[in-house]
Formats: sequence, structure tokens, C-alpha cells
Amino acid sequence: MTQKMFAVGDRVYLSNNNNTFTWTIEMRENYDKTEQVVSFVDTDNTFRIEANPVWWFHFSNATLIERGPNEPVAAVEDDEDDSDDYVTTNDGDSILREDAFETELDGWVHRDNLLRAQDGTTMHEDNYSDHDYAYDRHGDLYHMDYLVYVDNAGEYYHTDEEGSYFFYHHSAGEYYTYPYNQGRHGYHEGPRNDFSGDAKFRFGVEVEKEDESVLDHHDLDDVDSMGWSREEDGSLDEDSGFELVSPTYDLFGDRFDDDLGIEILADHINADVSTNCGGHMGFSVDGLRGSEVFDRYNGFFPLLLAMYRHRLKGTWSKIRGNKALKVGRDKYSAVNVRYDYIEFRVFSAVPSVKTLLWRRDLMRIMAKNPKKGVMWWIGQAMNENTATHQHLRKVYSTDKIRLVCAYAAAIAERMNGRDYGQYVHFMDESEVSQAKQFVGNL
Repeated sequence: MTQKMFAVGDRVYLSNNNNTFTWTIEMRENYDKTEQVVSFVDTDNTFRIEANPVWWFHFSNATLIERGPNEPVAAVEDDEDDSDDYVTTNDGDSILREDAFETELDGWVHRDNLLRAQDGTTMHEDNYSDHDYAYDRHGDLYHMDYLVYVDNAGEYYHTDEEGSYFFYHHSAGEYYTYPYNQGRHGYHEGPRNDFSGDAKFRFGVEVEKEDESVLDHHDLDDVDSMGWSREEDGSLDEDSGFELVSPTYDLFGDRFDDDLGIEILADHINADVSTNCGGHMGFSVDGLRGSEVFDRYNGFFPLLLAMYRHRLKGTWSKIRGNKALKVGRDKYSAVNVRYDYIEFRVFSAVPSVKTLLWRRDLMRIMAKNPKKGVMWWIGQAMNENTATHQHLRKVYSTDKIRLVCAYAAAIAERMNGRDYGQYVHFMDESEVSQAKQFVGNL
């Protein structure tokens, strides 16, 4: 049996000949209502359907003569009975009622397109963003009133998770997965950036501090924005300690100086230190492995270690022979050889930006003078006309430089197994003996 469906405005032909007809109309409110729907009947048994509001009407004994202004609905086959009903979507599409669902936000939709949010609200699956709904990180749909975009995660979190899984950072005006003013990434969990470009000589620093006021004053994202990383370190005070890790820089470039001139970094570098703090510095040469860098510059190492000889007493910066150092199996060596760079762990705490720049400039002098022996470096330190001596004089007196050279000779003997006493003949015998005794007790 074919069921005919017509809209208001259609002209239809009826198989009976009454002048007036009354029809039962199935309303969207799901109750029956009887209305006079025929305005006139012509002598040829045709009429136009008129009613208000505009609904679709079912006539099994009628034939369409002229389509009205409403969108037509095709006749459908119903092998069982005449009770099949159509509904119209907001887009004007007609679908069987049994295949349809009337949503709260988008009217009738096909059940295959039905979307239900966590609060029970229903809508068309393509329209959720138009209704200010979004999916959270678990794939659940919520209204935006209950969601927060977490910037570093790149996804939405439910508001109930604030304080546990995400946190508001006041300075950035954004949310992050780590707490505001927690102030530190986990150990070795912060960002690692490279600002060195195509430089031949590269370096980076790790500056250890214990100063809670800096943690309170500068948010973690402030430091991240500079390309540096502020991290936890188990060797430092739990509340105030942090390690500030720099990006990799061009050793002979200007960016390191420029960055340290910015308040955020300057405040960190100038922050308080304790005896637990140190200042590591990494150095690499483009195209060389760490062991090759070690071979080129190990003549300089005794002089460097002599400057920071008191650090050699600690377990975190031990003195070792050259052969053992080159293998690089003990990260707590004063000079730690890594795969593609060497790390100087002997440096003491960094008190200020000025000190850090002085140490960087010392690395520049070293980089310019590869394959020089211990004797050459001691001679450079003692000769007031050299760049090495003039640089040392910025922080050491002449007498202190002499003493450093005595310790350098003793350290070189410990590292290389050779007697370097002839290179420090200018020292008093007591001072040379003192230096050897110090190194022998390490």
C-alpha cells in the first residue's frame, strides 16, 4: 500500500465527493488533533490543503495534482500498515520517525548522527562546536563552561581537574600541567634548546642555586620563554634549590651576553648560592667526538682544575688520570667526557653574571689554543703579555696566579704520571711541596 504525504499548499485529488473533509493530524507534540484542513473543493474533486501551523498531512485516497511552495515528500511503500511517519530536520531533510531522534539543540536528526554530551544534552554530531561544546582530554563531550584549555598540553581539561592535573599561571594568563610557582621542572625533564646555529665552537652552562625568592618572583614559564630550563636537583635544598640549564650557544657569538642582560636570567644567575652549589659548563667542537675534544685540549685541564682545586675534594668532581677521564665512565669526574662534548664539572658556584661571563671568556681562550701542553699553559699564565695572564688578572693577583701554576703542575703529575716541577721553578719549594701534598690527599 502506498501512503501519500502532502504539505500545506498542495493541490490534491480525492477519490470521494464530499464538499468538506475533516482529517486527523499527527502533531509533533505526539497527540492527535482534528482540524478543518480543506478550504474549498472544486467540482472535479480537487482541493488545496490549508492549515496553521504548517504540518505534513497523510492521505491514502488522494493524488497530487499541483505541488505547493513547501518541499515535497516522496510517497513511501509500507507493506505492514499506514502508520509510518516522516519528520523534517532543520536542514529540510525528511526521515522516517522510527529512524529519527528529536534533539534538544538541533531538532530532528537521524539516529546515526545523534550526539549526546556528558550532561545529557543531545545535538547533531557535526554541530557540537556551534553550541559551545568540546571534547576533553579523555574524549568526553562537555559544555565550554566546564572546560579549560591547557596551553602546554594542547587540549581541554575538565574544571574539576584544576589543582590536580592543571594549574593557572598568573603571569602568562594561561593554564599548564605543572603548578604555578612550583617553579621547577623535574630533573632533566625541562626543555633543551640549541641557539648555536652552525657555530664551530659551542658551549652551555648549568648553574646551581638555592634562593627561594627567585622561585617566587619568576614563574617557570617565564624561564621557559627564554629557552632556558629551571629544574629540580637532588643535591640541592628541596625548597629553594634549582639548577638553571642553558640552551647550547655559539661560544664566540653575542647571544649569550644579550640573554644574560635580560632581567629574568640576570636575577637567576645573580641569585644566592650555598656550598652545595656548582656551575657546570659544556664545550664541544663541530664534527668532533668528546674523546677527540679531550685530546685537543687536555693540556689546559690542570691549569683549570688548579683554579677550582677545592672542588676536587667532593665526590661530584673527582680528579682522575687522563686515560680514565677519556673513557668517560664516571660522570662525577672533574672533566666528564661525553659522546660529542666534554663537561667541566670542576667549576664552583656561580655568584653573578659577571663571573659566568668571565668563565665563558676563559673557554674562548682555551678554544683558540688546541694541542698545547701543560708547560705551554703554565708559561701563558705567568707571562703578563699573554691573553691568558691578562684574563686571570681580572680575578687573581700575581701571587695567586703563581700559586695556581704550582697546583697545576702537581695536578698534571697526578693526571699524566710525569713530574712537572721544572715548569714551576719560580715557586718556593715549600709552596710546591704544599701543592703536591694537597693533590696527593685527594
